[in-house]
Amino acid sequence: MTAALSNDALNQLFLTARTHNKWQPRDVSDDLLRQLVNLMKMAPTSVNCSPVRITFVKSPDAKARLKPFLMEGNVEKTMLAPATAIIATDYRFYDYLPKLYPHTDAKSWFTGNNEFADTSAFRNGTLQKTAISSSRRAASAWIADRCPVSTTLASMPSSSKARNSDRTSYATLDTAIRPACIRVHHVLPSTRSRGSSNDAFGMNLLAFDTCFDQCSVAAGRRLRSLTPSIAYAATPMATGHAEQLMPMIEMVMAESGMAFSELERIVVTTGPGTFTGARIAVSAARALALATGAAVVPVSSLQLMAMNPVVATGGASRLAIATDARRGEVYFQTFDPRSSQPLSASEVLVVGEAVARLAGLNTVIAGSGAAAVAESAENSGHSVRAICPDLLPEAIDMLFLSSEWPVADRVSPLYLRPPDAKPPAPSPFAGTNVGRRA
Repeated sequence: MTAALSNDALNQLFLTARTHNKWQPRDVSDDLLRQLVNLMKMAPTSVNCSPVRITFVKSPDAKARLKPFLMEGNVEKTMLAPATAIIATDYRFYDYLPKLYPHTDAKSWFTGNNEFADTSAFRNGTLQKTAISSSRRAASAWIADRCPVSTTLASMPSSSKARNSDRTSYATLDTAIRPACIRVHHVLPSTRSRGSSNDAFGMNLLAFDTCFDQCSVAAGRRLRSLTPSIAYAATPMATGHAEQLMPMIEMVMAESGMAFSELERIVVTTGPGTFTGARIAVSAARALALATGAAVVPVSSLQLMAMNPVVATGGASRLAIATDARRGEVYFQTFDPRSSQPLSASEVLVVGEAVARLAGLNTVIAGSGAAAVAESAENSGHSVRAICPDLLPEAIDMLFLSSEWPVADRVSPLYLRPPDAKPPAPSPFAGTNVGRRA
């Protein structure tokens, strides 16, 4: 350092800087937000680790989705702020150390040592969160003076899946706002070297689901890089998935700025669900994979529902997803409430059989069939808490984690029972000359 900061700079950063609760009705540009992040990423941390993840929320739709997660005293000012930064911590930050700190095998220090990794993530994440405030003040005089960027933490309990997942904690918190066809910038700071880039961490994915009464599509370009973009769309529908899916895919791909030739992975729910819905999604995934060369990643629709951040397990030892399969049956699967990893295979069960699977367990059950299972359990002397009766698979929930899921050589619909419709029997006249003219 060649000279001390001027008094004006010290005032702007520390001495006269204040946190404001009211904002001017002016836009905060994406370029200005990138400038803020580029300053923040240069703050010192141990071994250049960068556990902080940021989502900037600007649109009215995204703010509305964020609102239920806010503390009561933060609601009004967050809704009025031109931009809000959601700050989370990635407890798998060490996956990026081979690039961020290439001088030695620093990743091995944290792999398998959860206590050390968690402590390091918390401490260095705190340093970076502090640097965000300083960067906000330094990025421009307008930001320093009027503070139009609100920084907040969503009030998710410490026992939530966002913290306890054995995968990237950021993914669950991020998807809580479910941005609808808007670009949201997710920040992974690059190395300290000005000439390096972290685009190698990017992953280009397309995810979609048509298994039940909704069609949802999400696209992510350069996920977990410095300048990714995400687009998401969902439309409730009982029928018409085939007509809506491809236009929605085209829309989110364009909104994310990603060409089909850039796709690396296509993530698709294979069922259980309606016969037609499962076939539509799988057929589309096969066709797109053939056309683009992208790998296909299959996922159970029930697991995707279990990953939804609105599913609050509240300390339960077991999470079950039960969706109405009609005929007094449910599509049923159990999961670890912390990691959302399956504890059983997907099944179609009569309600009483589902109750038997949960006997003696502290269980929360979600989905359109949850109430029926909980009522039957109560009649049998068991206690099961039913939540989220309107729960549906949301494609955006699998964007981040699916970059690490295994790909499949061949993807097929997951049918748990035979189809209702049967093909007609062969005609007794097939192969004869009946009806032919001489």
